[in-house]
Amino acid sequence: MKRGDSNSIPAERLTLFLLILCAALILATQAVLFGLKIYGWRSASHAETLPDPTIWPEPIRMLSTAMQEEGLGPSQWEVYRFDVMPDEKAIIRLPDSDAAIDFLTRHLELSPAKTIRMSTQSDIDGLPDEWWIGKKGNARMWASRRYQEGEEADQYVVTRDEDQKRIFIYYYFNF
Repeated sequence: MKRGDSNSIPAERLTLFLLILCAALILATQAVLFGLKIYGWRSASHAETLPDPTIWPEPIRMLSTAMQEEGLGPSQWEVYRFDVMPDEKAIIRLPDSDAAIDFLTRHLELSPAKTIRMSTQSDIDGLPDEWWIGKKGNARMWASRRYQEGEEADQYVVTRDEDQKRIFIYYYFNF
């Protein structure tokens, strides 16, 4: 384009226009992502008891099936999902038994744990009281290898509350 041509746009103005357009597109993308995050947070913040095993998170259904195959049926399992997105989290509550602890130790690759991550403790602190060990509970705790190593995978923390005669399993899918 020639300088005197009335249809031409000076290079500086074209550059400025393109910069403004890029900035507007970036802001619009950020707004959409923020909206999706808020929508996900709202839908995920709906904690609920899941009485129907068909709607349990798949790893919990698979754990249940594996226990059934060893004659440790999950007939008295209770599942409470308290986070769905972006990382799924749930608590499983079941009656205490040595056989269940032995199975979980083998199947989930558990080893004794003295402490848990602050983020896990924060999740647990937000649970209704009946969904975790008592405040002064006489409990032992184990964590899966994947939890202890911080892998992006299904992670588990298991507690055995001897006062309540229950086992609690904290399930977390680290995405």
